[in-house]
Amino acid sequence: MPVKEAATGLQGAKSGNTNPDRDGYLFSKRSSWWIFFLLFFLMIFDFIDRTVISILFPFFKTEWGISDIQCGLLTAVLSWAITIFALPMGIVADRWSRKNIIGIMSTIWGLASLACAFVTGYIPLLIARFLVGAGEAGYAPVGNNMIATIFPQRLRARLISLFLSAGRLVSP
Repeated sequence: MPVKEAATGLQGAKSGNTNPDRDGYLFSKRSSWWIFFLLFFLMIFDFIDRTVISILFPFFKTEWGISDIQCGLLTAVLSWAITIFALPMGIVADRWSRKNIIGIMSTIWGLASLACAFVTGYIPLLIARFLVGAGEAGYAPVGNNMIATIFPQRLRARLISLFLSAGRLVSP
């Protein structure tokens, strides 16, 4: 193998791109952007899910007779679950399939959100909200990691910033 070819192969291996036709993308450009837009819209729904419950507080107070503190706990418990599980999920993302983690965590999050629609009391709703947060916890660190992996270095900072700002489109 000539020196020039060996150097090019080494350069490609260092950048994570062994196919020079991909221009630094891990997958095809189209697939990479498709993944980004799916992650971006999932992040939007992540933030919608965090805040939408506050619309229901007056109904909970009337129907279940709960206090303002209990309503606040319905929001706080989700944040606590995210805080508890985000770091461990980020560590797992470095050691296991990011695609599988996002799939599993999104399923947990979706099923827990569905459970919120069918609860008949405060404690089951509090537990369901905790599970929503647990499912969401794996999403942001793994999404960041996936974006950093599939896109060329020149786009990473911009795309991660866009990804993280998606939630600001819908939150107050």
